[in-house]
Amino acid sequence: MKTLLDDTSLSDEEVMEIREGLYGLAEVIFDKWQQDNKNKMLNNKE
Repeated sequence: MKTLLDDTSLSDEEVMEIREGLYGLAEVIFDKWQQDNKNKMLNNKE
């Protein structure tokens, strides 16, 4: 993860916080994508 962030000065704790934040953001984006697709399918049936 430090390599991906291109910052080896970060502590392991800081890297874990960043990773957890990114996982959380990805979950929100995925949930929104699923909801948008569900709404599109429902609108197409009308």
